[in-house]
Amino acid sequence: MSKFASFDTDLAPGKPDGVRAWVRERLRKDLITYLVVAAVLLPVAMVAAGITYAVIFAVSYFLLAVWLGFSIPLYVLHIIASVGLVALFWLNKRVEQAAWAPVRIRNEVVNTTVRVSQMTGAGWLLLLQSPRDMNPVLRGASNLFLFAPRLFDLFGAIIGRVWNMRTIDVASCGRAVTLLLNARGKVNLAELVNEFQQHDPQKLVDDLAAVDGVVFLVTDPPGVTLSPLVADEYKAWRDAKRGQTTSTTD
Repeated sequence: MSKFASFDTDLAPGKPDGVRAWVRERLRKDLITYLVVAAVLLPVAMVAAGITYAVIFAVSYFLLAVWLGFSIPLYVLHIIASVGLVALFWLNKRVEQAAWAPVRIRNEVVNTTVRVSQMTGAGWLLLLQSPRDMNPVLRGASNLFLFAPRLFDLFGAIIGRVWNMRTIDVASCGRAVTLLLNARGKVNLAELVNEFQQHDPQKLVDDLAAVDGVVFLVTDPPGVTLSPLVADEYKAWRDAKRGQTTSTTD
């Protein structure tokens, strides 16, 4: 028998005010939020790239024309600025923090490796920062000069999340979130995957990653949990739904 078999009655995923309905509504709202953020982020990223280009252009002009006294045609400065901007995008790929972490999950039934997302809550900000183990001076400089490329990275990650949300199995997500709510703490990822033996483990992990508040823990043994506010948010939503039902009945 499953160790998660004893669901709380009001958390059963088939109910109109149950977790499945809550997850569906939450994903719908998150999708709208992602689209709005992406629509704002793209022009901001383009402006940041333009500013970075202008800074490289100005610094090149100062160093070559003013300081060294060379007669530099404008097109050469534009070439230098373009190459410099491309170099920053390339450099960003060398120092960026991974948005995904490979973890191995194994028990008597499951033995596989999956990639788990670190993009939940403030985790999205990882795409705007250099690794914490980098030299502090280099980290500060890279955070400044690579800001524009990282805005494009963030935009791409959000669009990727929106694209993946088209095929989310809401029923499985609802059941998995129900298990996590009942567990009230960290659940071994292998044990959770074992509850969905008919599902592809990577697809299950990817779907859960789209639910804001689901947190993957990569330390051995890898696990998954919910952020502290998720249970309160669900209960508030459930109570509001039940209040609407009561009002309609009356």
